[in-house]
Amino acid sequence: TLPAKVQGYMAAGKPIIGMITGSANETIKAAECGICVEAEGVDGFKDAFIKFASLSEEDRLRYGASGREYFIKHFRKDIHISRINEELKKLIKE
Repeated sequence: TLPAKVQGYMAAGKPIIGMITGSANETIKAAECGICVEAEGVDGFKDAFIKFASLSEEDRLRYGASGREYFIKHFRKDIHISRINEELKKLIKE
């Protein structure tokens, strides 16, 4: 599952620095909306902060914009309702 706060940051266009495993890590990387490391090991998280701090303002804004774009394409309520309706239609036909 994807923590709601990840979707919230993406919706708000905020770049993400994450130390998390699983689908949240995969989504952050796929959306190119920040820097994410696995949950084990503080050193990786420290390195992620150092890397983020060294980015230009333009790059930080790009991370935020990428997250917002990904959110619009994948997580909007109307998209999920449409997918559920399509699945229900398939079930009714069976």
